[in-house]
Amino acid sequence: MADKVKPAVFVRQSTGLVKNVSLLDALTLNMGNMSAGAALATIGFTMASLTSVSG
Repeated sequence: MADKVKPAVFVRQSTGLVKNVSLLDALTLNMGNMSAGAALATIGFTMASLTSVSG
């Protein structure tokens, strides 16, 4: 049983698909997601506060 090799995570031998993400890829994806969330929150807050603004 010690000679059996455990398959690697996210590897499909039939298609050759292997997921590799560099630090720069992870950083840019996370920054993009954070800025999109902030933009949506700002729009939502503005729309919710429009009814309380007079003038």
